[in-house]
Amino acid sequence: MSTSSFGIITVQSKQTLYGLSVQYGVSVADLKRWNNLTSDNISEGQQLYIKDPNGGTSAAGTTITVKAKDTLYSLTRTYGVSEADLKRWNPDAFKNGVLQKGATLIIKK
Repeated sequence: MSTSSFGIITVQSKQTLYGLSVQYGVSVADLKRWNNLTSDNISEGQQLYIKDPNGGTSAAGTTITVKAKDTLYSLTRTYGVSEADLKRWNPDAFKNGVLQKGATLIIKK
């Protein structure tokens, strides 16, 4: 597979391979193979390759890191997506419904 068909994400607190597989629509086995993992254990801050199951040029859209000035509203306006979609695509980026600064988000197109 070519290196132009993957994205890199940074594992956030409490993320699991299973959760990432659901979020990105790929299998746990694929995540392990792409990242040379021998167990299901991943660590906060670890970077993982995630290939687009549809053969696109990124993991599943645009990857961004939430900055201190970012709000859910500002991100929806900037990227033309709904709050509900952002929350559905990035469940681990929200704690008690609040967008976490420093979280890595996928913005699907």
